[in-house]
Amino acid sequence: MNMSHANVYAVIDLGSSSIRGMIAHKLKDGMVSPIACESLPTEGCIKHGAVYNIDGTTEKIAEIIARLNQKLEDNYTINKLYIGLGAQSLRSEEEVIRLELDENGEEIRDTHIAKVFDEIEQLSFPRRVIIDYLPPYYEVDGRTEAFPRSIVCREFVAHVSLITVKDWVYNNVRTVVEDRLKMELAGILPTPLCEANIMLSPSQRQLGAVFVNIGGGTSSVVIFQDGVFRRLRLLPFGGKNVTKDLESLHLTEEQAEEIKLQYAGATTYADRDKTFEIPSFDGVEMRMMRVIDVNRYTSARMREITENIFEVVKASQFEHLINAGFVFTGGGTKIKRFDELLKNYTRNYTFNTQLSSVIDHNNPLSSIPEMATAIALAYVADEDCVKPIAQDLQSLFNNTSSNKTQTYTSGQHDNDSNDQLSQTQEVLLNTDDEDAEGIWSKRFNEFDDNDSHIEPEYSAKNKNHADESTPRKRTRNPALTKIKSIFSQMVETFKETSDDNDEL
Repeated sequence: MNMSHANVYAVIDLGSSSIRGMIAHKLKDGMVSPIACESLPTEGCIKHGAVYNIDGTTEKIAEIIARLNQKLEDNYTINKLYIGLGAQSLRSEEEVIRLELDENGEEIRDTHIAKVFDEIEQLSFPRRVIIDYLPPYYEVDGRTEAFPRSIVCREFVAHVSLITVKDWVYNNVRTVVEDRLKMELAGILPTPLCEANIMLSPSQRQLGAVFVNIGGGTSSVVIFQDGVFRRLRLLPFGGKNVTKDLESLHLTEEQAEEIKLQYAGATTYADRDKTFEIPSFDGVEMRMMRVIDVNRYTSARMREITENIFEVVKASQFEHLINAGFVFTGGGTKIKRFDELLKNYTRNYTFNTQLSSVIDHNNPLSSIPEMATAIALAYVADEDCVKPIAQDLQSLFNNTSSNKTQTYTSGQHDNDSNDQLSQTQEVLLNTDDEDAEGIWSKRFNEFDDNDSHIEPEYSAKNKNHADESTPRKRTRNPALTKIKSIFSQMVETFKETSDDNDEL
């Protein structure tokens, strides 16, 4: 992929179990096409979706970035990051903004809409940071209107949902990215909302749906109704809590995790007489365990998680408006017989891990289930996250000279291009920066004209020379193509130098 012709988005998903990174670009229709993805276990540096150990998190992300950089074209590097956040303290705040209008009625104009957004910008919450807010929906004389402009009314009310997180969670992310990694923070994205926006169809959001992700350290609940986002809440437990509970059976964390995946169920009535063996404490003899003992712990925890999910929906007062039902995803939903547990609360549910509406189906990386969240984050991203590596001119020319083509069909053509390169090198290295870009433009045009030449097709009539009637084709000179790529980087170097001088 040519980096100079397509934006590349770099996203990091801070999960409680794993930190995942992805670089991706978007096709013309907006579909996400991953370039590369990497994952590392958190090993305790992320807890409940928040940065807990700053040094540990920095090391993990730095390693992921180093791996991803290797998948980029030469001389390009990641310089910005989007961070997906699913911390326990992440939640939505619902605010109502009322504007005073003439008692006889007043036409809603752009000035009224601007006033609403001005008030949104002034909102703040103690010890919390606003990381995003959704477009408001409006009530005009008690009627919901998506586009209130030009409507005459006496009462104009805006409802806005803001996504907030505790200030220390926000500050820790900035410390990792900006202070430790020395990179630009392109944005902090609310992971649950990004997932819900692409996993729920427009029809589901219109009819009313609840999107639930039972992750490792947290479980998120996102509610849509009447096509509008209504509520976001995170619960402080997930699949890791099940593992922790099983450790009460005198198991190591590794044993508990393995037993959870192989034997644990969300109910107790199945496999009551089933047993299995694990290594005993001395590692020599085997220890027998009953599945029902495991399920007593797992079923109790899964019931607690499920009850809290439905309590969030009930507290939102949209409980009776969820006509499209519940959509569940996440590792916690893979525990055996979780669907049977759900039937005690609702019959209107489905399981979904598909992102079919936003992915490049011809790209095999799109089908990796563990990367679904990273794809959701990349879909929201809109800032290019890579840049050419700035080098001084002498280094750029040295790199170019080592890549000159040694042989080519037209030897004279190749010699000419190398002569042009040498001439331009001599001029640029003895020119002030403010004149260099003009010289570059002139030379580039010359190279562009000469970057192809006419090569006769092979002629059966004359094995040494094609006759004049033989069709001719246009071919590319690899040496000049490389030179043009290097010169493009020079422009970036000149611009960055110029910007730095302006700041000084």
